[in-house]
Parts: sequence; C-alpha cells; structure tokens
Amino acid sequence: MASTRQFKEERAEAAAKIAASDLSDVNRERRECEEGVKTTKQTQYSQQQCHQEQDQRPGVIGSVMKVVHDTYEHAKEAVVGKTQETTESTRETTEQATEKAKEAKDRAAEKAREAKDTTAEKTEYKDYTTEKAKETTEKAAKKARETEDSTKGKVEEYKDYAVEKAKEATEKAQYI
Repeated sequence: MASTRQFKEERAEAAAKIAASDLSDVNRERRECEEGVKTTKQTQYSQQQCHQEQDQRPGVIGSVMKVVHDTYEHAKEAVVGKTQETTESTRETTEQATEKAKEAKDRAAEKAREAKDTTAEKTEYKDYTTEKAKETTEKAAKKARETEDSTKGKVEEYKDYAVEKAKEATEKAQYI
C-alpha cells in the first residue's frame, strides 16, 4: 500500500514538473513572440511556429488531464490485475480442494473394500468353524452311539454270562 502511494506521489511530482516545464516553455515562447522579430518574414514564421507549438503542446490543463488519465489507467490495471490474481488463486484453491476430496473418496473406497474383504474372510472362517463344529458333533454322536451299542452288547453278554453262571450254581447246588 505504501509503495503504491509512493509511486503515485512520484508520478504526480513528475507530471507537475512536466507541466511546469511546459508552462515555462509556453511563457518563454510567448515573450519571444511579443518581443517580435525585426523582419516580417521572421515574425510571420515565428507566429506560425508559435501557433503550431501551442497546438502541439497540451498546456497545463492538458498535462494535468494526461496525468489524471495515466493514474486512472494505472489504477484500472492494478484492479484488473488483482482480480485476475484472485481468480487464479481461487481456481488453484478449488483444484486443490477437488484433489483432496478425490483422494479422501479413494481412501474411503479402499477402506470399504478392505472392510468388505475382512468381513468376507470372517464369514468364511465362521462357516469353516460351523462346519467343523457340526463334524465334531456328528463324530461325538457316532462315538456315543457306538459306545452305547458296545455297552448294550457287553451288558447282554454279562447278563447272559451271569444267567449261565447262576444256572451252573443252581445245578451244582442241586447236586449237593
């Protein structure tokens, strides 16, 4: 801000110097015109030259107007330049935000895939565990049936054996 103010002051001073120089030149030429040159040719030529120079030079008001116009153009460029910078900055910020959002979306999708895979693995493990439990239960039930059948068979054998022994003991007791 201070550099802009300093620039404007320097520019105004330069314009004022130019205006003062122009005014000095105009006054000097006017004095020369008024003093007149001794010959008519010179006088006519000098007058023509004086009018041409006055037409070519803008004068004090023209110099001030030029400085104002230049200052206006400079301010306009500064505002337009800042607008372009702001637009570019906004565009860059938007691009960065879009990129970060895309990265976050990709990370979330990756996490979701990982969670899905983990869940699938756990489900497979659960199915495996359930199957193994069923197999173990079936094996245990089969063993229990076999043991039960075996025990029944042995009980029958012992019963028959005990009956036979009892008969033998009864027969021995009858002979005695």
